[in-house]
Amino acid sequence: TNHVVHSNNADQVVGNQYTWIINKENAQNKSIQIEISNVVKEKHQYWLIILVFSGILVIILIIYLVINRKNRIENQI
Repeated sequence: TNHVVHSNNADQVVGNQYTWIINKENAQNKSIQIEISNVVKEKHQYWLIILVFSGILVIILIIYLVINRKNRIENQI
């Protein structure tokens, strides 16, 4: 779920995934309970981090190309 969870009786919780393990031995008495809110959790904005990192790489590449070109022109003279 992408909603805020107030309480649960899940057997496993990994990130936003809640898992109940039901098998032959516990199927008759296993309850599934989860209380969620209307509030949606904030999503991580990984795309923003990737965009900033890519921008920095582009700037470094441009600086490298400008310096490299300047050095070639100076060496020709």
